[in-house]
Amino acid sequence: MSQYDPDYPNSAANPFYHIVVGGGSGGGGSGILEATGVNAEQAPVGNLQVSQVITDLVGKLITLPYCNPEAMVSGTGSATNTANTSVIAAQGSGVRIYVTSIVITNTSATNTFVNILDGTTTKLVYPAAAGGGAVHTLAVPLRLSANSALQFSAGNSASTVYVSAIGYTGR
Repeated sequence: MSQYDPDYPNSAANPFYHIVVGGGSGGGGSGILEATGVNAEQAPVGNLQVSQVITDLVGKLITLPYCNPEAMVSGTGSATNTANTSVIAAQGSGVRIYVTSIVITNTSATNTFVNILDGTTTKLVYPAAAGGGAVHTLAVPLRLSANSALQFSAGNSASTVYVSAIGYTGR
């Protein structure tokens, strides 16, 4: 038997959620799994250090590839030339962007390709047919360098190429 107990104790001074495991009619003991409710990215731990189980502020367990909602990021950029164009700005010292989905739209009559950039380094290349585009949900998030912007560049000048991306931030 498992039971979520949101009231044991749950205050600003002690923001823990407890999940009671075991018990039931078959005897056996019960244990409590404590998790800390968080609304921001936590500081990283070192190799072989103990880390905490965390939940969002309503007690939902946070696991990858998802994150606490406060770490979600998204953005859109558009270009009519081949210059590097920002999609999601750099997030600050030591913070990385993890891209989970990319949408590309080419509104022109010109076939092109789109480079997805970690700052100025090409990480992915997508075809963008005239009047078409691409949609890609990455099974493994694209991890950018720390404090690096997600950018794109089109292979050819075109009427307008749009790139949208969704992901999250982390260390």
